[in-house]
Amino acid sequence: MESRIPVTILTNSRDDGIRSFTVVLSAPTGGAFLGQPSVASVDIADDDVGGTIQFSAAAYSASECATLPCFASLTVSRAGGGASAVSVDFVTVDGSGNALSDYVATSGTVTFATNQASQTIRIPLQIEPGGQPMKNFGVILSSPRGGAVLGTRTFATVTVTDTR
Repeated sequence: MESRIPVTILTNSRDDGIRSFTVVLSAPTGGAFLGQPSVASVDIADDDVGGTIQFSAAAYSASECATLPCFASLTVSRAGGGASAVSVDFVTVDGSGNALSDYVATSGTVTFATNQASQTIRIPLQIEPGGQPMKNFGVILSSPRGGAVLGTRTFATVTVTDTR
């Protein structure tokens, strides 16, 4: 005769991956004997996901300010799951604009709290004397952690216009 052992699984909002435990049957009573197998491994599949992280848009624009500080702001979004705190790295790359005169080379990590859906990256802009043509640079997302994955928009272009 088959018997079942009820096991209550507690929920959480962490991306734990597969969790395992072992059930060991021992010391039968009432004239029963222990058959084989007497040990079973149980895997608990995780139903929590860290989500997909990507830029909210493929292109952003910013205006060069007359005085510092001046920033380009890019929105990074998280969708499809909010389990755990997750993070992703970012780095700027030159385009027609360069880090020496148009913006400040910046890298770092964006961290999302549990169930947080968006974060903002702020890239400092440089001020150049005189009128300048529009220039651009890129920002790249990489190395998601905490159970998150990257979406399709891992590169964003920032176009900087001169206000003079």
